[in-house]
Amino acid sequence: ASSVAAPPGQLGGNMKSVRRATVAAPPGGAAKISNPCASPPMPQRRPLAAQPPQEPPSLHCAPSLPVQWASRLELDPEAPVLGGGAFAQVLRARERATGTTFAVKVLSRPAFACRGIEAQIHAELSALQRCAEDPEGRGLRIVTLIDSAEECGMVYLRLHLCRCDLQQMADAQPAGRLAEAETRRWAAQLMEGLRDLHALGILHRDIKPANLLCGEDGGLRIADFGWCALASAAPRELAGTFQYMAPEVLGQQEVQAAGVDLWSAGVTVMQLLTGQHLLQMPGPSGLSHVDPQRGTAAKVSAILADINRLCPPQPSSRPTYLSEACWSFLRQLLVPRPQERTTAVEALAHDWVLPDRVVAGPEAVQVQAAKQEDSKPMRTRPAPSSAAPCPSLPAAAEE
Repeated sequence: ASSVAAPPGQLGGNMKSVRRATVAAPPGGAAKISNPCASPPMPQRRPLAAQPPQEPPSLHCAPSLPVQWASRLELDPEAPVLGGGAFAQVLRARERATGTTFAVKVLSRPAFACRGIEAQIHAELSALQRCAEDPEGRGLRIVTLIDSAEECGMVYLRLHLCRCDLQQMADAQPAGRLAEAETRRWAAQLMEGLRDLHALGILHRDIKPANLLCGEDGGLRIADFGWCALASAAPRELAGTFQYMAPEVLGQQEVQAAGVDLWSAGVTVMQLLTGQHLLQMPGPSGLSHVDPQRGTAAKVSAILADINRLCPPQPSSRPTYLSEACWSFLRQLLVPRPQERTTAVEALAHDWVLPDRVVAGPEAVQVQAAKQEDSKPMRTRPAPSSAAPCPSLPAAAEE
């Protein structure tokens, strides 16, 4: 899947095998970090000739940690690099005192700035900080930032290591898909995470299997807030990964709301269940390098045509290995009109996910209200406590 380039002030970028992370400033602003690489100001000189733009600092030089962490952390000598891309590099570090390992994501601020998207760093930070500091603990299913630093134009984010992402888990299966019972558990936890995000006023806007991680406790963590936005900002611009974008995101005409994440979640769950993309990327048009705007418009038009043809999925198209309840759940998520699409709270009350959830307290009232038309008793049981199996793959950073 391809991710679109972010417009100025928005989040974006496309990295392979890298989990994006965020740095969050505490309320009121963080204390300014001194930059050991800073030089005294030099008198300005009139250039003799026009100079080509300078390349930002490279992310692909020898990996290193910030000076201020050197007394506490060191790079893992056996496998210091977990992955990398155009915008970031992810390192494996360990705490000197305990040997505990972490992921450290390194972002080049000049690289973001020269593309006009430096503001995306702040947007990610704000969203994750809001989740981490929520007094009601609504960040359980969200990635956790441990620490951050900045030196020499590089932003360093220390994160928990995760075992793998759901895309890796599905790819490791013989049929390239997960069993329905296993997927149901992940779907329930994804809905819990989206419910909490939306309650905090945050839109993720890039839900997909590679951005859903399996934590060390076996629970789901929503990662990569590179496209996130506040619902109060009423975003309309193209954002996310084409094959998972909601119709209203592709159309860029309607204000985006929580429904954009529910659509992406539906596409994601169907992919995990079937091993196939619901929407296929159109073939190369030859326009991307000649006229990027026309190239993007061609992709959008082709995907919207597929959505109109395939969604919501018809009952007759249900694979025989999936239950009717499962297909009903997907049909409620994959509704092209956002006003008719289910919400995360409503999805959590669906019969398909209820067996994998413990519903109590105020939420039980919400669930009961959503199921007034159902005369059957509510079916609940504890979620499995054991950690879900993961393939033998390198650990993934929480983002």
